[in-house]
Amino acid sequence: MNLLQELDSLDFSIKSREHFAIELLKDPNKIQEAIRFLNSSEFKYSEKLLAALEFTSRKNLSILFPFLDVLIDIAKDYSGQAGRRALSKIISIFIKDTDLQLNFQQKEKIIPICFDWLLSQEKVAVKVFSMEALYLLSSEYHWVKDDLKAILIKDYNSHSAGYKARARKILKKLE
Repeated sequence: MNLLQELDSLDFSIKSREHFAIELLKDPNKIQEAIRFLNSSEFKYSEKLLAALEFTSRKNLSILFPFLDVLIDIAKDYSGQAGRRALSKIISIFIKDTDLQLNFQQKEKIIPICFDWLLSQEKVAVKVFSMEALYLLSSEYHWVKDDLKAILIKDYNSHSAGYKARARKILKKLE
């Protein structure tokens, strides 16, 4: 079965995404093909594919590392909600991983993307993954700490319980 046929049968269930991730891990060439599809603005399976790549990143992050720059570029302008959630999770996982070293340019691109997501009308998951990523980057980029703290304090009362819980946790760490 080719990648497009597999994507056609993919849904957002955990079982489906896990199966698709396993297939990608069996044939790394499919990841390269999938990334090429994501670069196509008209690609109708991008939400599904990003959700599956998020699952792939949890199983074997290093296999996506060669494509991190492309994923960051996609994240900058991506408009689909489910895709932004997946991209924010993938970015957060990359930043948390201490074995894979992100370079200066990658971090410099990630910071404004995460701040944009944190400040815009995003779902809570995207905001939570963004604040986690920014917190981790704040040890290296000290100005991020002050800006992140100010945003979390300012926006605290206008968000959901989930946002508030994570914001409290991050604010406590920032002190």
